[in-house]
Amino acid sequence: MKYTGKKIILKGGTNMKKLICIYLMLAVIIITMPACATARKPRPETRGYTLEDVCDLAKNEGKVAASDKIFMWEMGGLFLPFIGTVLSLTVLPEIPKERLTDKAPKYVQEYTHCFQDEARSRQFSYSMLYFGPVLIIAAAIGALVIVANHH
Repeated sequence: MKYTGKKIILKGGTNMKKLICIYLMLAVIIITMPACATARKPRPETRGYTLEDVCDLAKNEGKVAASDKIFMWEMGGLFLPFIGTVLSLTVLPEIPKERLTDKAPKYVQEYTHCFQDEARSRQFSYSMLYFGPVLIIAAAIGALVIVANHH
């Protein structure tokens, strides 16, 4: 191979040129195959969205729906420690109907599952935010009472 300033001249004839072209084409194909294989492809059962996209959307909306009543869950954890915490796991915000209208069953199932999981998790966290300190204070008072009664 010789570089003359503007062109690269290959010695070895046309067979060598063909071999290099084939090698470069195979290299490009092999390098791009993993990217093509791992690309997220839309699925017809979710109308163009991947299930991961549907779940991400549902989680974001579940987070917002749970945050709308953050004060209620925090006060439930503070004033009704056990009941508020249990309610935070069982009472879920309503799923926006417009998100499920005219959607495929797989879409509805995935959206509902992800929305409820995220909302339940957030509500529980909010109620535990005040229930945790109440539990620690109650344990400390109980320990002080036990220690005071033994002396």
